[in-house]
Amino acid sequence: MNPVRGSLRFRFNEQFSADQLPDELDGNEFVAKHENNSIVCPEGECTEKVNVADSEPPQFVCPKGHINPYDESRRFYYDIDTSRAIEELLNEVAIEGQAERDGGLAVVVDSEATFIVVPGDYRDTLLQNLGQYLSGHRNICIITFTNDCRDGIKRFIDRFGGLSMVVQPPNVKRKVSKFTSLVDIRNSVEADYLPENEEVPEDLVQKIHDNPQFVVSELVNYEKIEGNKAERERMEQLSTLAFSQLMNFPLNSLGMADRGNRIPDGFGFIFDRDGSNDPLLILDSKSVSSKTRDYPKITEADDAQYRKYLEIAEDISYQHGITQRAVVFISPEYSESKIHDFLDELGRSDLDEFRVLFMELEALATLLLLRSTHAIDRKIRLDKGRWEQLLYNLIVDPKFDREPDDYELERKNADLIDKRVVVEHISQSLDEQRSKEEIIKTIEEKFKEFDPHEV
Repeated sequence: MNPVRGSLRFRFNEQFSADQLPDELDGNEFVAKHENNSIVCPEGECTEKVNVADSEPPQFVCPKGHINPYDESRRFYYDIDTSRAIEELLNEVAIEGQAERDGGLAVVVDSEATFIVVPGDYRDTLLQNLGQYLSGHRNICIITFTNDCRDGIKRFIDRFGGLSMVVQPPNVKRKVSKFTSLVDIRNSVEADYLPENEEVPEDLVQKIHDNPQFVVSELVNYEKIEGNKAERERMEQLSTLAFSQLMNFPLNSLGMADRGNRIPDGFGFIFDRDGSNDPLLILDSKSVSSKTRDYPKITEADDAQYRKYLEIAEDISYQHGITQRAVVFISPEYSESKIHDFLDELGRSDLDEFRVLFMELEALATLLLLRSTHAIDRKIRLDKGRWEQLLYNLIVDPKFDREPDDYELERKNADLIDKRVVVEHISQSLDEQRSKEEIIKTIEEKFKEFDPHEV
């Protein structure tokens, strides 16, 4: 294991006796061996400090005459030079600045973002210190080294506004670079249009994290775009929160709450752990979705904001070496004519390299259902990055049996993602036939619980 990563899996300056040193720290350059000069006599309740007799074999001898066998685990101990490991980490991932310790955190603040390194496992005491940074800073990248720490902190930070991201090895440098590109995109958009950052109700975030399947039952209740403004906004909030949780990246909200078709709802990344091409995703939760709602205009001069947004995303992608970009629409319904109107206009523009996905809410609910079902988790080995790879392929090149309408969309670098496509993609991505059958059975059974429209 990488010495920096190995040492930061433990708490700040954590100490170990000689017989307790974890194997992964043996020989680690950030671990130092020290002699204990205050060894207490091991004899009963004796509190005297012992000396090491120069004999063969050596012995512990205390002033009261107690003699005990020499025990190296009492004489020597090890500790981690956490600050030096963090300094090396910052150099590796190209974060400039001096880290300042704040309890169990190491914090680097610059003009654009705050970077927080969290060594060791999760503990509730971390949250109090994190809270002050989340409340006072808009752009925060948190680097963790254990799964429980990552998951515990992510549940907490999702309740705050701003652009907050939790990353973990492998590929920390690449993920930090993507985070900075997200900051650049938002800064560029805000410089032109100053979109308000709408706050998502904390109680809604709490419900989703406490019970991930709560949002499934909520999403499948929407059969069409709601006429009621409050219901439309709730659907958008559910979509953006669910999408962010599903993909495990920060979804920076821009166009939520009555901004029409001019600015999308957010953006983020899926990290492909097996490659270097991380698609930049642009999320929009209601456009091109009904016969009465216009699709976002790209080529017309009187409605250029959506085009400007795509231009900014393309420019940032070029600067950061991002080779794939995708617009992801999420809606309970789609108008086929509006879909092709949008794709045809995109094709006539100089932004025709964007991939476009039209994801139905039921498909999003299906993905969430799979993500939160323990039996399925074991099959696709979420802890080894399998889930991220499945999602990456769903965005870039979904596996499913295409029908004539699907081939027409494919020719325009687009796909309509409904529940059928999700199920086929997941099942075709697995090798074992038994796993495929179990997944399909699980989806059918679970949807009958959540979906009042499922027969």
